[in-house]
Amino acid sequence: MSTKIPAKNNTFINEHDEELTRRFGDKYSLFKEYYPDLYKLPASEIKDICYEYNKSPYGDTFDKSVARTRKYIDSQMDRWQKEYFNPKPNQCTPQQNRQVNYVDDDEQLIDDFFNHLKNKNIEGYESFLYCDSVGLPTTGPGLQITGRGMLSGFTTSSQPGAITPSNPAHTPKQQQEQWNQVYNYCQDFAKDENGVSKRPAMTAKAQRKEMENMGIPVMYFQDDELEKKTKDYIRQNTLPYTRKQFNNIGLNFDDLTPKQKIANLDIPYTMSPKDYKLGYGSIDDGYWSNYTKALQNGDFEWAAQESHRKGISERRNEIIRDLLLNKDVIY
Repeated sequence: MSTKIPAKNNTFINEHDEELTRRFGDKYSLFKEYYPDLYKLPASEIKDICYEYNKSPYGDTFDKSVARTRKYIDSQMDRWQKEYFNPKPNQCTPQQNRQVNYVDDDEQLIDDFFNHLKNKNIEGYESFLYCDSVGLPTTGPGLQITGRGMLSGFTTSSQPGAITPSNPAHTPKQQQEQWNQVYNYCQDFAKDENGVSKRPAMTAKAQRKEMENMGIPVMYFQDDELEKKTKDYIRQNTLPYTRKQFNNIGLNFDDLTPKQKIANLDIPYTMSPKDYKLGYGSIDDGYWSNYTKALQNGDFEWAAQESHRKGISERRNEIIRDLLLNKDVIY
């Protein structure tokens, strides 16, 4: 680019707006000046905006890049108005075998999915910082705490339970220092390009005991904040990303049964966007072509077979298969 984006003095509308600013920086702040409602979009949509700005292989002037990106934003505005800016209540289409008390409200779906995640055979739930299967600091029901940006929204302490004079809240400096120690500890659990880590997997509780023995401070979170932040992540990232993937292949996520919705949220929750896309691109680019075709054909027996993921427990894979088949599940 021949001209840099001018820096903006940011005032944040809400926590999501602040997180988008941290993640996407001046590009997001610039286009929010033109389109004030952009803060209502999920991170996946903002990422597409930044991609549009950067996509010229030969470099553009600042003005050309802005004009191209604004044209892209304008082309998406009708869809965004319907999905994010002024959404209508979801209307679930009746389907054969749909369960009584079906989910027709996003907040109920988010509650159900949060409770699904907390089960020990899915993510489980711990209120302290531990290492996930890819070596990243994690807490709650598999909520990755990727650094200072996410930490700032939490009240943490050195002991479990409520904040009291004998269990004071960490200062931001203490939070960052303790996160750094846990992050370094987690690196031995990170997998290399061959999917092999230096150490075998350990349960979160076993990690906590080892950290205590090694003198690494254990960081505890407040349960109410963990629930809120996890649900915010589902609301602002997992759910809109999944809806977008279904839209991309001509399907409506809200036509699924409640159990099938849970299954289709579970898959992207454990995978990055580069590893999970619906469509017919290459496997190396993260496209699940067979799963896509099964969904488009309405063949959930086939979809259940194609839903298998490496790197998670076989029991979790079995539960997702049963949910796709609309079966009652015993966790």
